[in-house]
Amino acid sequence: MKKYNLPMDKIKVKLLQAPEMVAALERRDIDAFFLWQPWLDKAAQLVQGARVLARSGDDGVFILTSYDYYSQGLIDDPPRAVAATRALMEATDFCTTDPDEAARLTGKAFRIPEADMKLYMSRMKYRMEMPKDVVLGNFQAAAELALGEGIIKKMPDWSDFVRPQFMKEAAPDRAVGW
Repeated sequence: MKKYNLPMDKIKVKLLQAPEMVAALERRDIDAFFLWQPWLDKAAQLVQGARVLARSGDDGVFILTSYDYYSQGLIDDPPRAVAATRALMEATDFCTTDPDEAARLTGKAFRIPEADMKLYMSRMKYRMEMPKDVVLGNFQAAAELALGEGIIKKMPDWSDFVRPQFMKEAAPDRAVGW
């Protein structure tokens, strides 16, 4: 909001379920939303005058990063955690090396037409990696926001839940800075 000089006192945040956002936009209950696919393109297709203004990362303000969370059972079994990390790396690498087949399989699994899935997937970068500056920077920014909003009372100790050792063992070149 700061980058675009939007007055925070004029913005009201509404918490809605993802499928409800398109309908809310059509009813004019909301003026805009930030969400993932397929909802962005569906809103542009279904709501007269609606269009996608920007995608995550277009303006350098927010680049969407996904994180993998492991159960305590995996954490307590490092060889299995490393194997799971390697499997996730292979899956994300497959999305890059064979995007058509990845879109076909994913579209089938989620019952989304293959052409739509190809479009959605073409807008993402698939690479499983864990650069320390990005990971800790993202968590720091989120924690600062949560502190400011009163959601948390103190800054978390990242070592309580950030475990680079699995990535370092599975692919040291993808665990830069640790």
